[in-house]
Amino acid sequence: MVLPQFGRFEGRTLTLERLSQELREWIAGIPIVSKPVLSYDQALDLEMLQLVLNDHLPGGWALEDVSGRIDVGRRAAYFLRHGGEQHALHDALASAYACRL
Repeated sequence: MVLPQFGRFEGRTLTLERLSQELREWIAGIPIVSKPVLSYDQALDLEMLQLVLNDHLPGGWALEDVSGRIDVGRRAAYFLRHGGEQHALHDALASAYACRL
């Protein structure tokens, strides 16, 4: 559960509206010519992103469910070495490390 992370970083507690705005701005800064891919390993993550973006996923981005490509042993090893489980950035880094191509 990610809830224990809420409020831990001063100045990074956002309203849903502000989170939506910042995320849309960040996405807009990624050039479509780079062929961005939005990878996720749980359908709930994609659903939450859709909620935050008011059902407007970024145009021109490919969507890829990588859940079947995650080596759970490598992911666990990543967390043992680096910590950070249940923090979105660390979870993404662990999944990238553990993803089989």
